[in-house]
Amino acid sequence: GLLNIITDKCTEYDVPYVLVDPRNTSSTCPICGSKLKPMTGYARRLTCPNCSLSMGRDVIAVINLEKKYLQMRGVMPFTPKPYEVGVKLMNPAQRAETSTHDTL
Repeated sequence: GLLNIITDKCTEYDVPYVLVDPRNTSSTCPICGSKLKPMTGYARRLTCPNCSLSMGRDVIAVINLEKKYLQMRGVMPFTPKPYEVGVKLMNPAQRAETSTHDTL
């Protein structure tokens, strides 16, 4: 699958990588650790009922993956404040213009 392709390319080009368990990374609030809820009207946005954080599930997953990696290394992870994390939402037309992915 995709993971094997990525790890093979990392090995081929001598790029170090670490596998991090992705479980719950897109459904846990990176600020307070609460279970996130779907945001009404937005398929990929979640909101925290505890601290009111609201952002895309992919951004949430990236922050939580970084925190898990740092914890694996014995480093105290940085927990951003909600106002420190900003991602500009694109409308579907903008997204279509920028979604040019190279294939491996």
